[in-house]
Amino acid sequence: MSEMGVPGVGGEESNRGGATRSWVLVRMALVMACLLASPLVADTIHVTETLDDDPTVANGSCSLREAITAANSDAPVDSCASGNGADVIEIPAGTYTLSRAGASENGNSTGDLDITSDITLLGSSVTAVTIDANQIDRVLHVAATNADLVLDSLTITRGRAPSGEHGGAILMGDIGASLQNATLHMTDCIISNSSTQGGSDDGGAIASKRIGSPDCLDCSVTIVDSTLVGNTAADRGGAISNNGNAVTITNSTISGNSAGDDGGGLEITGSFNSFVCNNCTIAGNHAADGGGGFDRGSVIPFILHNTIVADNTSDDPSGSDCEGTGITANYTLIEDTSNCTISGANNLTGDPGLQALADNGGPGTLTHAILGASAAVDAGETHASNGCQSNSGALVDFDQRRAPRAQGAGSGGSSCDLGAFEFDSTGTPVELLSFSIE
Repeated sequence: MSEMGVPGVGGEESNRGGATRSWVLVRMALVMACLLASPLVADTIHVTETLDDDPTVANGSCSLREAITAANSDAPVDSCASGNGADVIEIPAGTYTLSRAGASENGNSTGDLDITSDITLLGSSVTAVTIDANQIDRVLHVAATNADLVLDSLTITRGRAPSGEHGGAILMGDIGASLQNATLHMTDCIISNSSTQGGSDDGGAIASKRIGSPDCLDCSVTIVDSTLVGNTAADRGGAISNNGNAVTITNSTISGNSAGDDGGGLEITGSFNSFVCNNCTIAGNHAADGGGGFDRGSVIPFILHNTIVADNTSDDPSGSDCEGTGITANYTLIEDTSNCTISGANNLTGDPGLQALADNGGPGTLTHAILGASAAVDAGETHASNGCQSNSGALVDFDQRRAPRAQGAGSGGSSCDLGAFEFDSTGTPVELLSFSIE
């Protein structure tokens, strides 16, 4: 994996059935997800080189940037096939390093990769495919109304937003005019070592804001089976800064991020939409002000379910794990609640005994394991079908590693475990997608 700096398509919940997922089924699922937003037939565009080529100069190959331009324009670019509505871009194993300097350009020619249509970026696996911005700009910019970006099975790293801009790795909006109804959906991904620079620049990994720049109205972020690690915001939201849009996170880990102000892991504010976190682990983040794990503003509702918030730190000693009021938590362990107001039931406090962030099996996204003595074992809400139950009552039958849920034996039962990792699971399915540059 590319320079982690640390060891080592669904909806609200991940509902998998089977030990492996075939490439054919993955492609069909992703294409169908894209087609929900587009009446046109989707095409698959195959990347054939790792270089960051100029889309206006033909060299007989198809780079990632050229493939995105072909998908955005529904026209062939170099050897990339023409896009056609909602497109799947198949990315083989390799490191794709951005080298065309020139930030704050929105035509996908230089700097970050600009998304202006419905695109799925599908990597062969999270451990095999890395998109590295090399700190010349952020990595991805969702820059059009109704654009839907799906990320599956890849690592995004070393994004660096220009000073005065948000979103170190991914930005939704900010083209000088308001966008509407754009979406970001991540599955089996890692976002690492990305940052913002200016003193008021938010979202070390991801920024989505309805109020104030970048003005992305009624946009949404959905994160499933993924890890956000080692990202830094100069101001708020070390991993994610969201103001007024919908954010849903399931079976995912927010770890080792930092913020120069509030929200070392997450800064969630704005009363227009919602924040929901099912079976998340938010740990080891740091804020220079309050809310080392998360800072909750006025967002309604703000829901934590079957989640662990622990081992976070803050320069404000009263806000190490969380900061804010109006937080609804059920079946959740928050180690230190001294600077947040929680309503709900079946909650715990204290140290869950999280292990160091590591590759604990499955597709390769990093997780914090728990041991049998942890209070988080068997402490979650269990579904009638013997998996975990989300806040909406749906089944979450696998953990972040795609290991079966409700397998914990540490407390003498088979109830759901809190967080992204299920202790003592009977098996750890491994996902291997296989395709290569031809």
